[in-house]
This record gives sequence, structure tokens and C-alpha cells, in this order.
Amino acid sequence: MDDTELSPNRAGAVSEQVVAARLLRAGFNVSEPRVPCQYDVIVDLDGELTKTQIKRGFADSRPETLRVNMMGSIHDGGTSYESVTYDSAHVDAFAVHDPINEEVYWLWFDEAPTTELRRKYNSLLAHTIDRKL
Repeated sequence: MDDTELSPNRAGAVSEQVVAARLLRAGFNVSEPRVPCQYDVIVDLDGELTKTQIKRGFADSRPETLRVNMMGSIHDGGTSYESVTYDSAHVDAFAVHDPINEEVYWLWFDEAPTTELRRKYNSLLAHTIDRKL
């Protein structure tokens, strides 16, 4: 089974694990909150605790372009949910998993768009965690 056959929740969980593993491999400590909140992990960047929201990218209809929904959702406990934007009081950075190229990109909160990211892969190279952190 490839990523395209996974449910959205399972694909998101895979992305969270991939990002955490890449950050750990890069030498950073990663912690997870015990209760649901606006960030997925806390990354210790040389003593700075960074609240990080993890997002999963998708192939866009435009060639060589990654698309990422940068919004979150609040579930009502049933099948419906409300889309919400993140704010800098709750999220310091975004880590984007690109399952197409198996890459992880890092965007500080003020670098990230509010609702959707659409970027050419070559323009994202400067944002790989290996280069950014």
C-alpha cells in the first residue's frame, strides 16, 4: 500500500512519524503533548523549545509543485469539523512532510502562508531541515 491509499488520518500520522524521525536523526529532541493542542510536537532547537505543527504535502495540479493545506480543524466528536487558522501564540513553526520526494521542509510561522502553500519543489530546497536548522 502506498501513501495515496491511506486514509487522511493515517497519512497524517505517518507524516508526523517521518518528521519526528528526521528531526531526531538531525540531533534534535522531540516531545509530544499529552493532550490535543494546536501543535503536534515540541522541538528542542539548542535550548529553544519550538511548538511545531506538522503538515503533509500533496502533488499539485501544476507540474513540480507541492500543495499543503496549512489550516487545522476542530472536530465536533462526530463526522463534521470546522477549519481554523493557526496563530503565533500557539505555533512557532511548521514542518512539512513531502511524501513525493521524501523530504521534510521547515517554515517559521512568519514564513508560512495562512491557508495554503503552493510552491515549486526547487524553491523549497532552502527550507529542508538539513539546510534550515
